[in-house]
Amino acid sequence: MGGNLVNNAVLIISVVAYLSGVAGFLVAFRQLRTNAQTNTASFWLNLRSMFGEHEGVHQSLQDTSWRDVDRQVSDAEAIAIVAYMGMFELVYKMLRRRLIDWETFKDIFAYRVLLVMNSPAIVKATLVDNGRWWETFRQLAEDLGHKVPERADLNLDRTSLGFPAGWGRADVERLEH
Repeated sequence: MGGNLVNNAVLIISVVAYLSGVAGFLVAFRQLRTNAQTNTASFWLNLRSMFGEHEGVHQSLQDTSWRDVDRQVSDAEAIAIVAYMGMFELVYKMLRRRLIDWETFKDIFAYRVLLVMNSPAIVKATLVDNGRWWETFRQLAEDLGHKVPERADLNLDRTSLGFPAGWGRADVERLEH
């Protein structure tokens, strides 16, 4: 009888230890999941803040004058637009690596790509005339369902910074030194 009591005590202690371990695992799993969700939310807020640094470009692109084929673009505008488009390229690389999700990106930022694609002056100067430097943005636009025109720079050398003539090349070179 004493052996039975010891065996029962060992069994009870083992079950309690097992259940405690399972409970600890579930609590840790839940905490990890909550942390992941919090980190994801924090990331999207930080990304939104980073795009806030380009708010001037974003607001400018909402002006219908950007839809004019012959719109003149100042050097300052060109530099800002290139930086804005570059931000999208960085985000696209994160999307491709599945570090961020497409659905959230599309809900929050896809219309901004639409604004860029609705500007013939920007599309021609970057995606057509300097398309070799904008392959990532071109792919992002295509993946979002935009028709991206063919490149016109297939036979050009690779010495350009990716800025069309008169689009701030001198200003950018000054910034680099």
